[in-house]
Amino acid sequence: MMAAINEYLALRRGAGFVLSNAQYLLGSFAAFAVDRQQAYIRTASVIDWASRAPSRLSGIPVTRPFASLRSTCTWKTPDTICRRPTTGSSKTRRVPSHLQSQIDRLILAATQLRRCVLRAQTYATLISLLAATGLRISEALHSALRRCRDA
Repeated sequence: MMAAINEYLALRRGAGFVLSNAQYLLGSFAAFAVDRQQAYIRTASVIDWASRAPSRLSGIPVTRPFASLRSTCTWKTPDTICRRPTTGSSKTRRVPSHLQSQIDRLILAATQLRRCVLRAQTYATLISLLAATGLRISEALHSALRRCRDA
């Protein structure tokens, strides 16, 4: 399994990823799998290994892409697929289309303010920022005010 890990790390580093502790974590998992005499990556093994770490899910985000790549490249068995655990996973939620259309109308209305062109563009940018990042209005304004004071 160590040869597969080294091949995976070389591939990822060649693609420009900085893998600071992935080599250590994957090596730790490989040693854990060897102790259990397992040649394949199994979801149960990954979860057992990760549960022994200080942070329960610390190694899962590293082992999952490795297992996924190995299952698509060479090993064609279902045992090599490391599924995402249900606890601690974060799924991105899409904005419903009716909310997106309301946001679009709000941005359009902001750009059509008559008083000041700069104010209209500022409001449109602020609304777009809030919609795209999920920031609270207080966070966005606090960040903007801090930058104004520092400048």
